[in-house]
Amino acid sequence: MRYLGGKTRIAKQLAAVIDQHRRPGQLAWDAFCGGLSMSVALSKNGPVCSTDANAALINLYLSVQRGWIAPDDVTEEIYQSARALPDTDPMKAFCGFGMSFGGKWFGGRAKLTPGKFAPGVSRRSLERTTRGLEIRHMDFMLEAPGPVDAILYLDPPYSGTQAYPGMPAFDSDLFWERARAWAQFTTVFVSEYTSDWPEVWSRDVTCNLSGGTGAKRTERLFMLSKGVA
Repeated sequence: MRYLGGKTRIAKQLAAVIDQHRRPGQLAWDAFCGGLSMSVALSKNGPVCSTDANAALINLYLSVQRGWIAPDDVTEEIYQSARALPDTDPMKAFCGFGMSFGGKWFGGRAKLTPGKFAPGVSRRSLERTTRGLEIRHMDFMLEAPGPVDAILYLDPPYSGTQAYPGMPAFDSDLFWERARAWAQFTTVFVSEYTSDWPEVWSRDVTCNLSGGTGAKRTERLFMLSKGVA
């Protein structure tokens, strides 16, 4: 699913780097799973646990896994009213992310007309993406670091970027403290623009939501291994 800040275009490359440090069959914890592109890429070489703090998003995924069938399109009235639905209703996140332009949370209903703004997801792609994944509602920032037989991939809201609507402000400083604490127990990978951690991969990409020429940025992957200060 298209998701603001998602890694769809670079997921395979990131997973290839991470898998070099992953034991055969080792669990990968995708703790900010978002649109699930990294979970799918990491699942090619072992089990994945996909978690996110957004309850509406996770309930959408779990509902699809249980057989909920998403509509092919929604009217403007349904789209606008979905914002008031409880997080337990899969239509809330389906409209808020999946049927929104660029996957931005209720950022405007996407048009299905060819050549116009595309929705963030289709019913078939949503079913295909969630198939076989272990998905849980979990806030990484509330989890106490400790021994874990898993490799961690973290794709948090980037420092200095626009906050995700509908979610509380993200504390980047606290995030890096937590990530470093987890690195005392296992290998941790973080996607961000900058960090004082060792950089293991980078690529220039274009941020483009509107179909025009977007701003270029450099996506980077940082790694800290168990026991490294």
